[in-house]
Amino acid sequence: MDKVLNDIENVVGKPKSFHRKLKNGEFTIYWGTKIYDYLDIKIVFVLNKIIDFIKLGHTIIILVADIHTILDTKNNYVEKNAELFIENLFIQLKSYNLTEEQFSKIKIIKGSQFQLSSKYILDMIKLISIHGSIKKYCDNFELDINSIAFNDVLHPILQCLDEEHLKVISGCEIDCQIGYSVNIKQHVFAKKHMPKLGYKSRTYLLYDIPEHFIKRPIYFKTNNFVSIINILNDDLLLFMINTLFYTIELKKIYSIEEMCEKKKIFNKMSKEDKCNTTIDLINTLF
Repeated sequence: MDKVLNDIENVVGKPKSFHRKLKNGEFTIYWGTKIYDYLDIKIVFVLNKIIDFIKLGHTIIILVADIHTILDTKNNYVEKNAELFIENLFIQLKSYNLTEEQFSKIKIIKGSQFQLSSKYILDMIKLISIHGSIKKYCDNFELDINSIAFNDVLHPILQCLDEEHLKVISGCEIDCQIGYSVNIKQHVFAKKHMPKLGYKSRTYLLYDIPEHFIKRPIYFKTNNFVSIINILNDDLLLFMINTLFYTIELKKIYSIEEMCEKKKIFNKMSKEDKCNTTIDLINTLF
């Protein structure tokens, strides 16, 4: 449990019972992701953390946010993309060699299964009215009021509501949400405003993922992913390789002794060899 706890950079809204429930696997934890054609290192990083939580006994809800995706794709979204993405997530999760009992603790839900309900839409309208002026909203999220888009306004509002309305389909009351420290204002926003709708505030488990990988994801197996990896700086490359090595550890591809040896070898490599090793690992694992 110590490793799981140490990996979390920020915990927003930590209850007094947090450590006990974390240790005993008592939480229902949700992670939301938009739909992508390919995997990227951010998704792999979070899947690794999800496996850690499952091994402690927690229940995991993965929200495949098709409605959020529509907001960002200018109506280019198609239904089959969601199904393919969900299929790929299941393939990746199964590759961690979970037991049947562990795998049963994962549920994957599409946002459109509940985000189009009248109650959800009513709550969205209420949250918009509660928050106030667009200027105050832009100040909260450091947005330029002269160039703000509708999706900039809607994403945080929908994400707030998701954590409450997920239970309609999942049958589970959400306790915690996995997020990124760079988006901490979003989670503070949710913690502040959800009680105003009569809902409980949740706990947010935030990880320190480099902002580069959030705003400019490197999608595996695309035509240019090799060239992009070759120009990453040392810190970004180190984050990638540490994530991939931990994936290998969780999947038990190598023994602990073999992993330690491979890390030693990697640390002595030139920058070019490190890039090539990273590319080789991606091609092997995914």
